[in-house]
Amino acid sequence: MTGEQRPYRGLLTAAGVLGFAGVALGAWSAHGLGDVLVAIYGEATKEVAGETLLARHKAAGDFETGVRYQLVHAVALLALAGLPASRLRTVAGSLMTVGAVIFSGSLYLLVLLAQPRLGAVTPIGGVLLLAGWACVLAMAVRTTGDLGDASSAASSRGEPAA
Repeated sequence: MTGEQRPYRGLLTAAGVLGFAGVALGAWSAHGLGDVLVAIYGEATKEVAGETLLARHKAAGDFETGVRYQLVHAVALLALAGLPASRLRTVAGSLMTVGAVIFSGSLYLLVLLAQPRLGAVTPIGGVLLLAGWACVLAMAVRTTGDLGDASSAASSRGEPAA
């Protein structure tokens, strides 16, 4: 592989950390989180969309949402790492990494600390994730040929082909 096509180590590292932690947190949510939520929330209820739920069930769903978004974006970072180097790829990867940490992390803290105010932080992570996906769309618009073709990568950055 040329330097142009070599996976970016930072993106691979971020994908690995988010993926590893996501699988571990997902396994824990399936096998241990329930007891923790009973201890935190007991039999408390919460109104959600006009329906009364046990607060611990809502909390479990919020935790699982964090895990799902974390794992989806770990895979997205892995895919980005395989694309030709570009400024947009770097920006997309950075936005997705920080966005996933803020989005998922705020949900984990919201659930485990029983602090609903932390839910105000979650949309910040969501906006960063959306901005990362917008960068991916911009890369698609700028790409004129096969993503594996160095000449298309050069033209997507406004550089002359070799």
